[in-house]
Amino acid sequence: MIHTKLSTNEVASLLNVTETTIKRWAESGRIPCSKTLGGHRKFKLNDIIIFAEKNSFPITGIIPPALSQQQMENLEFALYTKNYGKISEIFKNEALQGDRAGIEKLLTYLYKNQVPFITTIDEVLHPALVRIGELWQDGTIEVNQEHRSSAAVKEALIRFGAILHHKSSNGLETLCACTEGELHDIGIITISYALEIEGWKVINLGIDTPFDSLKSYIKKNKPKLVCLSATAPEVKRNTFIKEMNEVSKLVHQYRGIVICGGIYANTFLIEELGVDFIAYSVRDTIDFVKSAFNLKPGKKSNQ
Repeated sequence: MIHTKLSTNEVASLLNVTETTIKRWAESGRIPCSKTLGGHRKFKLNDIIIFAEKNSFPITGIIPPALSQQQMENLEFALYTKNYGKISEIFKNEALQGDRAGIEKLLTYLYKNQVPFITTIDEVLHPALVRIGELWQDGTIEVNQEHRSSAAVKEALIRFGAILHHKSSNGLETLCACTEGELHDIGIITISYALEIEGWKVINLGIDTPFDSLKSYIKKNKPKLVCLSATAPEVKRNTFIKEMNEVSKLVHQYRGIVICGGIYANTFLIEELGVDFIAYSVRDTIDFVKSAFNLKPGKKSNQ
């Protein structure tokens, strides 16, 4: 059961009605509420959801994530002060519980409170996942909990992606994929979403894409941008270097650009892989793409 307490104003925003209407419903007993010592009404989120479902009332506002009162106060203060480190800690705790629905609500809550998608990924989600990985490495959590956390984050992220606002098409297509032997795809999913927000048509081939298959797709479709993710691919270092150089050479023949990111990719220099950019964050990647393709607000690429 969700115990988050809401004010009259917050309930009115959720149901898209006036505060007067909420007060009238509370006085008549249609919606249960309690009063503070100061006389302010407080409503349980669970009661509001039940009321909305029972009366076929659409909830159009922002539903707070299912956090304790203390966590909710910490979240609101962190939002106000833009303390994304604190928000990341809250996100990490939700992920460790494997609470997909809770993670999705938290992502949605941040988005509807004007936190940009890129900021959420770079300063909330990514640090939380890194910390969870560290907890597994030092034996604090077991591998099953690490896998459960990653799966919950991935599922929540996919569902959350449906509400993201996309700019008009820029007329360009990008190929996104995890390199051969790479089974972690949260990074490439976030890059895909960030590019879609900027108006790109994204083709995401997903995890463990064989280099031969990758090169075959590039030869046939000649994408202007290729984004690859390598966090912990199960291929030898020399093989990875050789294959990445072949992919880059092929893309460059078609005057395209290659970006590679991920923890493993970050151990290389650009010259070693022959790529155009090594991504350390989503923000840096998007800034590089905008500059490389001369993409400006309201305009399409001239390439």
